[in-house]
Amino acid sequence: MNELLRLMIDSFPKILIPGLTMTLPLTAIAFSCAMVIAVAAALGVRCGSAFHVIWNQERNAAGLDQTRDEDTDSAIRVGIEAVKLLITRDREKN
Repeated sequence: MNELLRLMIDSFPKILIPGLTMTLPLTAIAFSCAMVIAVAAALGVRCGSAFHVIWNQERNAAGLDQTRDEDTDSAIRVGIEAVKLLITRDREKN
């Protein structure tokens, strides 16, 4: 755990600070995801994320219809398909 903390501290000015310009407009969850991606990049491993939008405040602000959607099935399917693609591409490389 100490090694991971040291890596995060050492990586902050190189990876996380430049990444802040992209993550500031995002939600707290997206910011946390960006940190995980930055740490994964520093460690040389792959990671990713898929989000499910329950409702969109921008649509609401624009006066558009706003239907609450709590069905996470599509986000889960995206994650599963992403992993399948990674497995297929890894097998093709080897």
